[in-house]
Amino acid sequence: MYFYFASYSGLIYDGGLYASLAYSLLNGCYRFNNGPGDVPPGYPITMALFMGILGMDGYRYTSPLFAVLTLLLLYYIISKESNPFIAMISTFLLGLSPVYMEVATRTTPDTLLLFLTLSAYILNDLGGSFKTFSVIPATLAFLTKYSAAVYLLPLLYEHVRSKPSSKRFMFQLCLIIMMISPWVYWSMSNHGTPLVSHSAYLMRYIGGNIEYSLRVVLLRFYIYLPLPIFILSIVGWMSNHKVRWAQRSFLLFILPVIANILWYHPTLRYLLIAHLSILIAASLSVSKLSRRLILCIFLICAIFQCKSGLSLTYSHNWTFSLIEDAGIWLRTHLLGNITILAQSYRQVHFFSGKVTHYFPEEIRVDRYIKEMNVSIIIIDSYEKTTPKYVYYHFKFYPYIVEFRDRRGFVIIKAVPG
Repeated sequence: MYFYFASYSGLIYDGGLYASLAYSLLNGCYRFNNGPGDVPPGYPITMALFMGILGMDGYRYTSPLFAVLTLLLLYYIISKESNPFIAMISTFLLGLSPVYMEVATRTTPDTLLLFLTLSAYILNDLGGSFKTFSVIPATLAFLTKYSAAVYLLPLLYEHVRSKPSSKRFMFQLCLIIMMISPWVYWSMSNHGTPLVSHSAYLMRYIGGNIEYSLRVVLLRFYIYLPLPIFILSIVGWMSNHKVRWAQRSFLLFILPVIANILWYHPTLRYLLIAHLSILIAASLSVSKLSRRLILCIFLICAIFQCKSGLSLTYSHNWTFSLIEDAGIWLRTHLLGNITILAQSYRQVHFFSGKVTHYFPEEIRVDRYIKEMNVSIIIIDSYEKTTPKYVYYHFKFYPYIVEFRDRRGFVIIKAVPG
């Protein structure tokens, strides 16, 4: 199902950035819009492997694959902590949850991040050499998204508390340094900072959007999360407080929630690991109940989740689709080095292969067009951040081509002269 929806999914927001970086990796560099990439390389590298095997459309299938693999890891964890029956139903619930279904079909690094994070915890639990090498998926998770540091804090605490031998500690430290140093060196060479991130500027605004996070994002999280599951998770945390995965799941719930509240741009997909943790805790609380009662509870939740998940995925996945048509048209009809101005500049850049900038303030847009030698203007109905002036400032610019369907439009115009 994920792969079906992904095959029709429009490329949104940062997805265009990740796909462009993946494509540049196939050409032997790590660049976006003729500038060095400014996001961790884990997801673009993984996506580049898919694009190398499946072609340009390979970017669509990275998230679905790791969404499926993450569900398998969740099944393994719950089957070990509870039983296979509860594990199957819990996996089913996560797989049909609205936010998970959407993320699983979009070009975002979240499913890869979840897969690597759970892999690190599972390897740590296996002990011996597996525990030693658990730092590999942990480091890869950090190189996918720096927010992995929050997800891995419980694992770090457990590791320090276990007092590993100096030999194991030094070996793990060397592994981490070996894996992360190439990225640190590249980041320092190109950006002057060891861990570059295109959203680093938001650090100065931490705590500046708490009201929106509580009123909108956290409220939606609880709306999409079936109430019986959350109640059962509380019971699981209280009645199994000495169980390792109960402790972990509580921390993996509370830490991402706090981080999301403090982050200036909170979003539901950052709380996926919190949702997963709630399911683990809930499974611990129902392990002694009868199968019929468990099935009734979980199936009621699944019915509501399935309906909202399918509707949310369906309504969102066919947005931005015309940008692909417009970008391919530009790639095939306008040859040579041209510069484009568009609010959906990441997606347009990927599909067109042209240098693309986003709209500046209205007061300097005309000067900006001359300075950047812009020759094409693209106006679309998808981007919510499009400045209002765009819809009237370029009214008399000559049309080149227009793409339109019942969900939106993309208009390509030429800059006069």
